[in-house]
Amino acid sequence: TLTEGIDFWDPEGDTITALLALDNYPSWLTITETTAGVWTLSGVPNEAKDTDYEFKLAISDVSETAVRTVELNVFEDHTPEPITVD
Repeated sequence: TLTEGIDFWDPEGDTITALLALDNYPSWLTITETTAGVWTLSGVPNEAKDTDYEFKLAISDVSETAVRTVELNVFEDHTPEPITVD
């Protein structure tokens, strides 16, 4: 999650009205404002190997938009194989 006032903020104190992913973000990524000022990035990765994404987040208030580059690392599920005993 990204929380207004902690992970991003508006220097004038305006309320953030939108947070959008731009450029090369994974197609399965969803951004939702779950409660006022708290934005959740979620999704179910479908990569078959470890993958790094670098994309931009656009954060807007009523008068301006700021853009920040972020990196998201997706790791392949490394579930151990079950042990079988004969």
